[in-house]
Amino acid sequence: PSFSGTMSSDVDKNDSVFDMSLFIDEQIAKAFACGNCNNIPRQCINDIDGKIFCEFCVAQLKIVNTKANGAMDKIVEGLKMRCPNINTSYDQDKDDDDDDDDD
Repeated sequence: PSFSGTMSSDVDKNDSVFDMSLFIDEQIAKAFACGNCNNIPRQCINDIDGKIFCEFCVAQLKIVNTKANGAMDKIVEGLKMRCPNINTSYDQDKDDDDDDDDD
């Protein structure tokens, strides 16, 4: 039997990351971005230096001595995301302009 595929073929990129555009606050999400592909890992993995990687990039780059970071995963799961099935730009309600008339 020929083994032409590598370990990385077992990991699909789309199953490993969230696209940055899904996050309502991209600035906060960027703090958790994979150091290689800049997407947000569905499972955050740290290398020996503490850098963040997604499962796909760990396999692609053959990074050893990695450790899953469950605490970081919980933070990412708590970030507000857009619904990927809606294809409109979502604006916060702008009619919250309460005119404070302190007379």
